[in-house]
Amino acid sequence: MVVSGVVALLGGLALFLFGVEESTRASRSALGGDERAFLGRLASRTSGAFCFGVLLSALSQSSSVATSFAVGLVDLGALPFAGSLLVMMGASVGAAAVTFLLSLDVGVLAPAVLAAGSGAALLGRGRWRTAGQVVRGLGLVLLGMFLIKLGVDPLMRTPQARELILGASRWPLALGGAALAVTALLQSSSAVLALGIALASSGVLSLGALVPLVLGAHVGSAAPVLLSSLGAKRNARRLGAATCLYKLCGALAVLPLVPWLVRFLEGSGISPAQAVPWIGAGVTGLNALLGIPLAGALASLAGRWFAGAEAVGEPQFLDDTLARVPGLALKLLDREMSRLANLLETFLYLLAESPQEEERIERFRRGLPDLAESCVGYLDSLEFPDPETRRRAYGEYEFPLLSMGGLARTLAQDLSGPAMRFHHREGVSLSRAPGWSGLYETLKELLRDALGAFALGDESLAERARRAFRRYEVQEGAWNGGWAGGDSGAGSRTPRQEAWSLLEAFGSLARYAQEMVRERGIAPSAPSPEPTSSPGPLPPSPPLSGAP
Repeated sequence: MVVSGVVALLGGLALFLFGVEESTRASRSALGGDERAFLGRLASRTSGAFCFGVLLSALSQSSSVATSFAVGLVDLGALPFAGSLLVMMGASVGAAAVTFLLSLDVGVLAPAVLAAGSGAALLGRGRWRTAGQVVRGLGLVLLGMFLIKLGVDPLMRTPQARELILGASRWPLALGGAALAVTALLQSSSAVLALGIALASSGVLSLGALVPLVLGAHVGSAAPVLLSSLGAKRNARRLGAATCLYKLCGALAVLPLVPWLVRFLEGSGISPAQAVPWIGAGVTGLNALLGIPLAGALASLAGRWFAGAEAVGEPQFLDDTLARVPGLALKLLDREMSRLANLLETFLYLLAESPQEEERIERFRRGLPDLAESCVGYLDSLEFPDPETRRRAYGEYEFPLLSMGGLARTLAQDLSGPAMRFHHREGVSLSRAPGWSGLYETLKELLRDALGAFALGDESLAERARRAFRRYEVQEGAWNGGWAGGDSGAGSRTPRQEAWSLLEAFGSLARYAQEMVRERGIAPSAPSPEPTSSPGPLPPSPPLSGAP
């Protein structure tokens, strides 16, 4: 009997968590273009942001869907960070609302919900199929709850297990701490509350013991948000820290009210199993009433916690949890690529005009290639609804990403070393050295216009980049013609060899920039005449002290 109870309990818990995951996955898939636009408008208002969190969390039985979507809206500029906190508060209330279903007669409810959801998921098309997957996930959750109750009952008939639970109930802090730890481990407060309902139904947990259990699960529900934010972008880390503070303060605010709450529930005649969802609703509701007026202050505090400079190689806008929402994910990728474009231009400026900023240059050298690779990997991870949508997305993003990745590698691997050594040897930056300033200015103009054309889709910038590239080709050809031959011999690199390395790196940057404009498919507004001669006199060759 004990073995069968343990098997039923563990199987029910696994089925419960699988059902939550099924609903979460289906809810993300259901967020099409119209739904995202509606939710974005809804979340742009204070009351709407809170209701958005309640709605999406209740549908998916998980607050992580609502919070990740809110962070995506913040990164797109469609929602202030304080709005994402309101979404998180609403998501906490929505997750607690699901607990009311778990306290019902799930033995009758679970098969009906599971059958309805499975039928719609298997036979339906489009949105009906997605809705069926959400309902099927809910049915699995209810079926898991039924198995949990089925397994707890024989276990609680054994004296050892019953005494263990009764002993824990006499130590409220220990019970609350255990609920917090299990919630963090399972990453689901609903699963812990389901266990609490099952134990209360068996008569081993009193009303007084259920309050610390619910409080522990409430605080522990911040763990999934916090864990997913570790190593993530700044807004996700800010939201994770703010969620922990919000739920901890809410639990502390409820503690003085615990004796009154227990007396009220005992006087109402409600059973312990039915009391669990009401306690959860009271805790999350009071937390929200106290937190909503302070959302702005909490957002400001979280902003100060993470006010430091963002690591160059760390994506600020990419969110892996939105891989199933390609429309929103591609907008985030757009913003990340625009940021990458700005960083590339800044890195070229540092190398050619401010080589003395060695620490900052090193951060760019290490981080930019990683950031470019992260953008490529993010595009590959997106889940598109059909092959045609994937083909269009890759046609728009793949070539610019490859060009920007080539720019990042050339700047970090080919240009940074020779540029820094040139500065140390000659005592001046490339932008001020005779023989390099003219070529650098043309390259800077080319790179700036090409990146601007990519970020803005501007035809005039694309045409300016093409003209700059043709001027660069004329200048580079003159340099190559004047430097025929080269050094021979082994040993350390001579200044002339370093100059050749710089010229090769410049040429690679120019060609990657031109490729970016060409592959982006931005047509010129009007044809421009090809240059028939050099655009003015070329500067003299760079100083090559020690050259043969």
